[in-house]
Amino acid sequence: MTDWLKFKDFINKTFYSKGEIAKLVKSGEIEAKNLQGELYLRMAQKKTPPAMSISPSEVLPKDPQPLAHQSTNTPISQTTTATISSSTTFSSESNLAPIEKIFELHTKCLNAKDEAINAYKQENEFLKKTLLGMQEMYIQDKKMVEFLRSELEKNQEELEAFKKKYRLMWAKVSQFEPQK
Repeated sequence: MTDWLKFKDFINKTFYSKGEIAKLVKSGEIEAKNLQGELYLRMAQKKTPPAMSISPSEVLPKDPQPLAHQSTNTPISQTTTATISSSTTFSSESNLAPIEKIFELHTKCLNAKDEAINAYKQENEFLKKTLLGMQEMYIQDKKMVEFLRSELEKNQEELEAFKKKYRLMWAKVSQFEPQK
């Protein structure tokens, strides 16, 4: 993928999301240029040692058919690509290269993982709100118990005062002798 591609064509070919592309552009793995208001992208050219230099056309064959035979001096990455392309079938779309099918599967897995993470985040947020609500109710109940306890103490003090008055009053009445 050494050619410059329009933004939408690049997304269709690589199956990267816009956010992933932005991160890769920032990290330098994807090159970007703006020509007449249109964004063009391509994979950055990596400098590799001469013994390991592999062109993108070797890794991504234009013909999605598996390789018929392999020589003994074939680089390891070519052997891996041939093995992947000959032993797996990812979708019914025959126009996608094997590595692109892998990227498509990888993207689907990432999307599923993101959905699961979002579901866990929502569940955690719900549980957090529930716990905070229960804590507020506990604090209110605690205040109510304190209020009722203080009211009970006041009523008991008042009752004791009435008992003292009643005893004093009856003591005076019992000492009172009517005049004859």
